[in-house]
Amino acid sequence: CYSDWRAATFPPDCPCVGKVGTASGGLGKMRLQSHAEWEDFCSVMTMQNQYFTSEPFIKWQYDIRIQKIGNHYRAFRRTSKHWKSNVDISMKDEDIIVEDRYKLWLDEAARECEMDICAMDVLSCEDGKEYILELNSSAIGLNGRH
Repeated sequence: CYSDWRAATFPPDCPCVGKVGTASGGLGKMRLQSHAEWEDFCSVMTMQNQYFTSEPFIKWQYDIRIQKIGNHYRAFRRTSKHWKSNVDISMKDEDIIVEDRYKLWLDEAARECEMDICAMDVLSCEDGKEYILELNSSAIGLNGRH
């Protein structure tokens, strides 16, 4: 986390994702492929007063949203051609089985954060690795077909 552009003296490993402030919904994020692009990103950050962060870019195959409302669970897989799946209007999603590990992850996070309604996004890669991307509170993105 960088409090301002002057704090960004050590660049992250690239590729990475630069995020401004409380970026969400695909907004305020840039994929940066090189240190030159990181320097350009930092130059833009001089024009605003929010903190910014970087995180590793994960090349994912699809993402999974797991939703919890009380003791009810739902999961769906989302595929997209864009590196940010939630901004792609042609994104496809399909219902999937809620695996026990997904329930465990979501239950632990919900318990720790004292949430009855929440959703977790998980990135799934071609090598079988999964990465928890984020936890959402009541803004869980209810799907219209349910």
